[in-house]
Amino acid sequence: MKKLLLVGILAVIAGCAREQAEMHDVGGGLRVDAAVVPAEPKVGNNVMRLRIEDSAGKPVRGARVDALVFMAAMGAMPRMESKPALPEKAPGVYEGTFGLAMGGSWDVDLSIAPPSGAPTRIALRLTVGVPGVTWVTDEATGGSALADSSVGAVVLTEARRQEIGVTTAPVAVRDLDYTRRASGRVTYDESRRAEVTLKYQGYVRTLAADFTGLAVRKGQVLLTVYSPDLYSAEREFLEAIAVRDSMSKGPAQDRAADLAAAARQRLALWDLSAGQIAALEKSRKPSEAVAVLSPVSGVITDKMVVQGSAVVPGQTLFKIAPIDPIWILCDVYPYELPFLKVGDKATVTLPAGGRAVRGGRISFIYPFLESETRTGQVRIEVANGDRALLPDQLVDVNIAIPLGKRLAVPASAVLFNGDRRLVFVDAGGGRLEPREVKLGAKADDWYAVESGLKAGDTVVTSGNFLVAAESRLRAPESAP
Repeated sequence: MKKLLLVGILAVIAGCAREQAEMHDVGGGLRVDAAVVPAEPKVGNNVMRLRIEDSAGKPVRGARVDALVFMAAMGAMPRMESKPALPEKAPGVYEGTFGLAMGGSWDVDLSIAPPSGAPTRIALRLTVGVPGVTWVTDEATGGSALADSSVGAVVLTEARRQEIGVTTAPVAVRDLDYTRRASGRVTYDESRRAEVTLKYQGYVRTLAADFTGLAVRKGQVLLTVYSPDLYSAEREFLEAIAVRDSMSKGPAQDRAADLAAAARQRLALWDLSAGQIAALEKSRKPSEAVAVLSPVSGVITDKMVVQGSAVVPGQTLFKIAPIDPIWILCDVYPYELPFLKVGDKATVTLPAGGRAVRGGRISFIYPFLESETRTGQVRIEVANGDRALLPDQLVDVNIAIPLGKRLAVPASAVLFNGDRRLVFVDAGGGRLEPREVKLGAKADDWYAVESGLKAGDTVVTSGNFLVAAESRLRAPESAP
């Protein structure tokens, strides 16, 4: 008897509910009513009940209903969610249990896929202790539900946008400058390096440049050498100019002058400087110890002789490298090479700070990639008169790369989802749609856009992580 009475009461309640049901037109030829049992949601288990009809009022059978009940992350509190299964309990009636972990407002994302036709998305909201269910879709569209089959799109009221701090900005063409920050290695200027060799045989008498690292100037005496061959050549030159000067003008003097010029040229070819030859001509005395001069200014990097060494033609005595200006070799990614050109400005600093902060310019772009790192390499030339930059030292390099006018999106608008780059585009009417974009170089707070957006599009620039939580953003084929 009690059982029959309970069944009768439930039938009456169901009949009343059916009479009071408020059907919502959600598009796609569907009308839906949503209710929660108990009517005032509570912390713990609750029941979600949906009644789905077609436009003619007939129950829709065999639909697939997916649901997500969630509360977005706030501060240190993580995101909480429940995914109830809503199987068909009666013709057109779908019902399932879900749990609420705490009080407050919870969002409900429903996806209804009828046996034929595209899925329809519905956004609801419920609050613990407050009767009924709020149709967020109705709030955003003024009373009609929004049929949304795009994965991850979400409709937010203006109040909800303010609550989660959503701001937007337009996508526009901008003049972008990209700063490439890289590590550089200081090295000698290869184009000004020199080796000191002799073209005659001899013996080192004195050694002025007697240790590596010594700074020398162009024309400075490095060592003196006694060479029998050179001594003999000096005497021949002095005898030739003596004969020339003793003759009166005429053919004989011209021939003597030619012999003197040939003797002078022989000394010049043996690397005696014009000053040394002029001093020899003035003193009229051959030198037993001839000075060998530095061909460039720089520092001695290698010294292969000592005092008293015997030297032969072609033997390397010193290696000298200049340190002002100096080179910095810097690695860059291959995709950055097309944006670089000779003359681009660069700033060089020591990693630990200090006084070696100076500007330079790209002087060369190497036409190949490094085999080990697969990176390109550029050469930057900087002044180094104070010798603050030392060869083989590591420095920080900032290269200013002008990208020109490019379509740009704020960096804060971009969400990184694995290999995908996503932004939320404001489609109007409170609707935010995720869109995959292809990005170019990053210029300060902007990304150059290769594809996916056009000028005039409005994108979410803050609050987009919470928007992603609201939208249940996922890959199209993934499970809800």
